[in-house]
Amino acid sequence: MMFKIISHTLTEIINQSFEQGCFPELLTYTEVRPVHKNGPKEEMGITACSYPVYILSVFSKLFENLAATQILNFVSKFNIIDKNQFGFQKRKSTLDAINTFVERISSSLENSSKVAVQQIT
Repeated sequence: MMFKIISHTLTEIINQSFEQGCFPELLTYTEVRPVHKNGPKEEMGITACSYPVYILSVFSKLFENLAATQILNFVSKFNIIDKNQFGFQKRKSTLDAINTFVERISSSLENSSKVAVQQIT
């Protein structure tokens, strides 16, 4: 019974947030905690040897996941993302990007085409 009440209330809050395009400010609380990487703590400053870990509320994570799902469903439905976009895509990885890159170069070289590659850093 309690689950139905909580899920109904959460659904109302989340749907209202999506409709209004805003997130309840009271739920934006985040704690940032430094986590030590490696090396002696005494020799290095805390920013040089640690990385931040963000602790969000469960509601924030739920909202974030629902928003990401809606956005991904939208861009998939309307075929907005180019097929050559590999980052942040389901079932696509950096290995897929590298394989596509190598296949294109190999194919061009086999066809005696010129190949130019530019590294952007």
